[in-house]
Amino acid sequence: MKLKFGRRTASIAAVAAVAAGALGLSTGSASAATWDWLSTSQGVGVYSQPHTWSAKVGAPDLFRADGDGVYAYCWTTGDNVGNGNVWYGVSREYYGGSGWAPYYSGYVYGGNTDDNNLFHNYFNNGSWGHC
Repeated sequence: MKLKFGRRTASIAAVAAVAAGALGLSTGSASAATWDWLSTSQGVGVYSQPHTWSAKVGAPDLFRADGDGVYAYCWTTGDNVGNGNVWYGVSREYYGGSGWAPYYSGYVYGGNTDDNNLFHNYFNNGSWGHC
C-alpha cells in the first residue's frame, strides 16, 4: 500500500513540475513585463480582445485618481479610440483604493492607460514583444 501511495505522490509531483515548467516557458521572462500606473484621466476597461466591441473580462474599470495600474507584458494593435491603435496585453490589475490586485487577463487601450507611453518607451524599442 505504501509503495502505491509513494509512486502516486511522485507521479503527481512530476506532473506538477512539468506543468509549472511549461507555464513558465509559455509566459516568458518575468522581466518582460511591468506595472503601468494609469496616468490619464480616462477610465480604462479590460477587454477580451483589443477592440471596443469585445466583451470586458470581468475586471472593474480602472482610474488614475484611485492609484490604479495594470501589469502589462506585450502590445498589439486594435481599434483606434482617438489616440492611436496600441493596446497592451495585461495579466493583472491593481486597484489602489482597496489594494486589491486580481488576475484578469485581457487588453487595455494604451491611449487611455498612459498616452501610449509604455509602448513608446519599452515595447516599441524592440526590447518587449508583440502579443
